[in-house]
Amino acid sequence: MVANADGFIETIAFSGIQHEFEIVVEDVCYLLHQQLSNLIHSIYIYGSVAEGCAVPYQSDLDLSIILTRLPLAQETNILEDIRKNMECAFPIVSKIDFDMGILSEIEAPEGQYSWGYWLKHHCKCLWGHDLSKNFEHFKPSRSIALAVNGDFNITLQNYITRIEKNQTGEDIIRLQKEAARKLIRSTNILRRENDSDWPKTLEEHAAKVIERHPESAIDVNYFLAGCHKTQSSSEQFVKRLKNIIKWIEKESQKQ
Repeated sequence: MVANADGFIETIAFSGIQHEFEIVVEDVCYLLHQQLSNLIHSIYIYGSVAEGCAVPYQSDLDLSIILTRLPLAQETNILEDIRKNMECAFPIVSKIDFDMGILSEIEAPEGQYSWGYWLKHHCKCLWGHDLSKNFEHFKPSRSIALAVNGDFNITLQNYITRIEKNQTGEDIIRLQKEAARKLIRSTNILRRENDSDWPKTLEEHAAKVIERHPESAIDVNYFLAGCHKTQSSSEQFVKRLKNIIKWIEKESQKQ
């Protein structure tokens, strides 16, 4: 996602939901509103379906859901039931992800560089009051990179735990791909404050960090390939992931 002529990060070019995915998107939004109308503030779509480049039976359906408050245990179960049931009913999407936030978090000053940036530049509102209109367009900055991916160590350690405990081959493949994508995107925290570019694709993230840190090329290319297919045992994957996490932590402290 490059900066435009005015120096602002580009927003997604949304031209409507691809025909193949219209029904699943409509049904998920309908059930969320029908069963949790007092909890749901607004629903947004992001990712390949939002960008019009999703591949039937291969791409995920990614939704950001803003809640009016913290959900009760029963409401959390309903959210998960909707997600799982829709995932089973519509194999045209490989997986359905709900990325949830609380309204007060988005409206707080500290939410500007995380949720504000995310909703403004990556999401399209499908239902409810569009919170993206509350924010101006953002320019590239390390503050945004840290707000979005500063949690990379905790998130990736969680993936490591899940991979080590998981015994199902299919789940391990999925977890490795998700961890690899998080890792590649997290390299953006190594940017300098005066960098005017803003990587969009995984390949752009990888190219940027390799250009600045050539010593990372072997590991970065390993995980870039891992975003699409597994290349090694889970033990080898975890070992390399732990090493590059330490490297990113060390380099980020130099910024």
